[in-house]
Amino acid sequence: MPDGIFNLRTKTGSLRVALEVELSQKAKARYAKIMEAVLISRQFEIVFFLCKNERLMNIVQSEVVDARRKIPRVRVSQRSNGIYFATIEMLRAMQNDTPWTGEGNRFALREVEESLAKK
Repeated sequence: MPDGIFNLRTKTGSLRVALEVELSQKAKARYAKIMEAVLISRQFEIVFFLCKNERLMNIVQSEVVDARRKIPRVRVSQRSNGIYFATIEMLRAMQNDTPWTGEGNRFALREVEESLAKK
């Protein structure tokens, strides 16, 4: 179960977002269980990993890549939730302008807010 779940309104509709807060490095087996769960869950469409620092963020990003390549249930699943990353330091400093990166994309929550305001 993620640390939190919330709805994010976008110009194309509402998305269920899971929030995972990573404050310390976990064992590889533990990451495999977490990644399998968040990548194929039907409870949400996107996962935000908020990491303690950049080093931990890089480790978690690597675990996502490994899970997509190596975990059989993830590989054969018709579902693959989007995964985005930021650090706590970035979020504190930049708040809604924090760049969330992943899936070959980058966005800030402020951009989502502004696109909704233009509707």
